[in-house]
Amino acid sequence: MRRLVEQHGLDVDSITGMAERVLDGCAGTIDVVGHSMGGRVAFEVVRLAPDRVRSLAVLDTGAHPADPDEPARRRPLLDAARTGGLAAVAASWVPMMIHPDRRGDAELVGEITDMVTSYRVAEYEGQVRALLGRPDARPGLASIDCPTLVACGTHDAWSPVEQHRDIVARIPGARLELIADAGHM
Repeated sequence: MRRLVEQHGLDVDSITGMAERVLDGCAGTIDVVGHSMGGRVAFEVVRLAPDRVRSLAVLDTGAHPADPDEPARRRPLLDAARTGGLAAVAASWVPMMIHPDRRGDAELVGEITDMVTSYRVAEYEGQVRALLGRPDARPGLASIDCPTLVACGTHDAWSPVEQHRDIVARIPGARLELIADAGHM
């Protein structure tokens, strides 16, 4: 997502705006890959321009809209960002994103922490607004007719395996791949 923001100046307040910018920045037929929030953007790219998408891969993502309790669940991370910066977000978020056996892996934790802290607080806030206002992609999944891979870490507590099974059940011919001993990241 960071690369897209830098390259295309994405409207980080809207999943649809992000998808529109992706499409504007790519010519012709495209292969679309999205992880986490990027998977939600990928579904929106397919919805907006199904004739341009040759193949789709989404990893550790979801297709459902925000539930009524989601703003309250995200508030502690937003508060942490506003008071302690993104290092505070990384300190509480990163352990939930990786397999329990890898939480002591300083290199892995450091790489993910570096990714999180490379954003500005305003960008993070915009991404949270985009996620809270995200569209329900589920009704459009049945119309996806390109080769589709859905992948998920078997220990993804943020976007669980069952969520991915539901996505695969809605997309004709989609394939599910589970990544053993992996979390969200």
